[in-house]
Amino acid sequence: MQKFHFFNFILFCLNYKKLDVVIKKIFIRINIFKKTIDKKNLINDLNKKKTSLENYMRKENYGLYKEAEQFSKSLKVKSSKKLKKIEYNLGGGGAYNLIYFLTRKIKPKIILETGVAAGYSSCAFLEAIHKNKIGKLFSSDFPYFRIPNPVKFIGILVDDKYKKNWKLFLDGDERNINKIKKNLKKKIDLIHYDSDKTYEGKKKFFKSINSLLKKNTFIIIDDIQDDNFFLEYINDNKKEFKIFKFNKKFLGLIY
Repeated sequence: MQKFHFFNFILFCLNYKKLDVVIKKIFIRINIFKKTIDKKNLINDLNKKKTSLENYMRKENYGLYKEAEQFSKSLKVKSSKKLKKIEYNLGGGGAYNLIYFLTRKIKPKIILETGVAAGYSSCAFLEAIHKNKIGKLFSSDFPYFRIPNPVKFIGILVDDKYKKNWKLFLDGDERNINKIKKNLKKKIDLIHYDSDKTYEGKKKFFKSINSLLKKNTFIIIDDIQDDNFFLEYINDNKKEFKIFKFNKKFLGLIY
């Protein structure tokens, strides 16, 4: 279990600009806002609708699939070496092979991600952007208030040479999205959502960025097994989708 540093938590609470974000995250942790769902039926439904991530990428573009797999292997080696030197658990990576693959395939100009942590997904986006020679990544996160000096660990896996195409915001999604909107001159081509895991948090986020979506914006949502948001969203908005199982969890792709 991650060691909790009470002193660092107090420092965060004393920062009035972040106190409301800290409180919300605590409520999320203890499931204050959790929506009751039939988890068994949800998992069964996702299993029926899922498709193979590997087969999807191979079918869409075999060359990019092989490139994405090679990138994933390199990132695993790199992250293992770097993170084993850190005493804190910064969390694992998601389906960064899919993130890299889609970025290379659709060559997005504007990418938005929520949830950075060590920076697995950020690495995937930024290396693919570098290969594409086009694109900007806007990332939203909030430091781990349970560990000391948390800001220095956010995106620690990202190489400095890629940071010129990266804008990182660290005041929590609600404040960050407002700032990102002011920075954007174009609508979003690709979104990766991996922050607030509550149904209400997802609903609020997608409502806030709705005006920035294009008809063909690609959206990746992690941990869709936690609630019914993904299935409701695709039904309400008549969206095409794919569901993949990754590391015993599910993620959804909307396109």
